[in-house]
Amino acid sequence: GFTFLGATLGISQLSRSVNASRALALLALIGLGIGGALTSAPQIQEYAPVLISSLNPLFPNAHRLDLWRPDLISRLPATTMLLAMGVTFFAMGHMVMMRRDA
Repeated sequence: GFTFLGATLGISQLSRSVNASRALALLALIGLGIGGALTSAPQIQEYAPVLISSLNPLFPNAHRLDLWRPDLISRLPATTMLLAMGVTFFAMGHMVMMRRDA
């Protein structure tokens, strides 16, 4: 959930309008969900296996099964990646907001 929260907070800071920021955040959530589903689909992976397998870890959905593993050593890479994605999304939006003129 933290990754999706970071994405919506970061993308919502791209717009000054409340309605536009909500729309952008909703489109980002839908895009992350669809992108994650597409990159994990076996039919899509047949066409470009190297490209799709490289893009798959960039979506939060790729790490969901690793979070259910019982031992910490299996969950740690997925947890680290999801936290890093959330912080990165938020930091990118914050950088845009800080450069904006008042």
